[in-house]
Amino acid sequence: MPLSDALVKAGYTSPMWTMDCKSTPAALPMNKGEMGAALRPGEPDKRSAKRKDVEVDGFFSACFSYNRNTIPTPAGKQCKARIYGCDFSNVNDLFSRFIVNAWKAFAAKNNIA
Repeated sequence: MPLSDALVKAGYTSPMWTMDCKSTPAALPMNKGEMGAALRPGEPDKRSAKRKDVEVDGFFSACFSYNRNTIPTPAGKQCKARIYGCDFSNVNDLFSRFIVNAWKAFAAKNNIA
């Protein structure tokens, strides 16, 4: 996390790519993920520290989770960086487009052909 934070502060793109897997043994095992709940208006803040690392602190440029149980950052929510839900069904998913767009912006800003 400190390296990613330094990269972001220096103007580089540093996304988190995760399977967001936190499983515990049980008779009926369940994968609840580490990103936890999203902030809901009028409710107590139940977000996990990892979710706050992304949305509040912006230690990463964005987070891309390939776990269907991950709750993405709600549309319109003001935050430093967002959590996105992805899957492996599309080679041009949100992660791929994010990386390509970040590179284009970086190249334009730094006059790289």
